[in-house]
Amino acid sequence: MIRTMMILLVLGVMFGACGGAASPPEAAFESLKSAAVSQDWGAIYDLMAPSEVAKAEKDWEDAKKSPQMSRAIAEELKLSVAKFKGMSYRDTFVKMVEIQKSTEEISASELVETTVDGARATLKIKSAKGVESLRLVKEDGKWYVTGMGAGL
Repeated sequence: MIRTMMILLVLGVMFGACGGAASPPEAAFESLKSAAVSQDWGAIYDLMAPSEVAKAEKDWEDAKKSPQMSRAIAEELKLSVAKFKGMSYRDTFVKMVEIQKSTEEISASELVETTVDGARATLKIKSAKGVESLRLVKEDGKWYVTGMGAGL
């Protein structure tokens, strides 16, 4: 359960903050894919929507206050609880993605369709798992990945 929650937190942030591509929404996907190929986990974090990162960071700090949650996450990260508690959300995200290698599939994926509705976009991405949706949001003129469980 804790492992699933951590993966969802990581994926949620990963797809909520795509370092922001200037335009069009496809550029955010290409940035995400490039970061996955080069295993630049920090760049993936930077692609997340700033509004979602702020909320995730607050939730993260709250989660670190739970001894049970801290132990479980520290164990997952193969760190001491003290070291884990001293890490920023960004550093923890980067470490978790590195451990999970949860970006391997996106590196071999391709964009098949884009639908834009104002400040929101949905990209249909074809991967070995089939066609899945990647949601984006435009904040301050830049496109960012958004939403929990983006599936990639």
